[in-house]
Amino acid sequence: MAVANTLAALDAGACILDGCLRGYGAGAGNMQLEVLVAVLERMGVKTGVDFYKLLDAADWAEKNIITAIPVIRSVSIVSGLAGVFSGFLKPVARISEQYGVDPRDLFFELGRRKVVAGQEDLIIEAADELSKQKKGTHHAEPRA
Repeated sequence: MAVANTLAALDAGACILDGCLRGYGAGAGNMQLEVLVAVLERMGVKTGVDFYKLLDAADWAEKNIITAIPVIRSVSIVSGLAGVFSGFLKPVARISEQYGVDPRDLFFELGRRKVVAGQEDLIIEAADELSKQKKGTHHAEPRA
């Protein structure tokens, strides 16, 4: 879908297209840059990118930097559906475990609250409220 979405953005007038080597980025749907450049060149869009150098850089990054093959995890999909920055994955995982709530529920709650980056206190607040709803009216203390 990353290729189709990127081409749809281009067709709709986007002048900046985002991609990353080997698709290794922060969340679900990252466009693999070397595929994007190949597709654009095939379509006649001149990128100005030296394709062989890009492929060499991607190979080098895979061998020397990337320690794990990128996968799209369920919680990443939920983060995107909720409209919440994928950079919240680690704090949401940690806080949802502390409060005993499902991280997917927490992401959807954060999406309803229109939370953006840099608001970890709101993650804690939302987790606390979800935990209280789950357990009734008892005050939920974070797990150590």
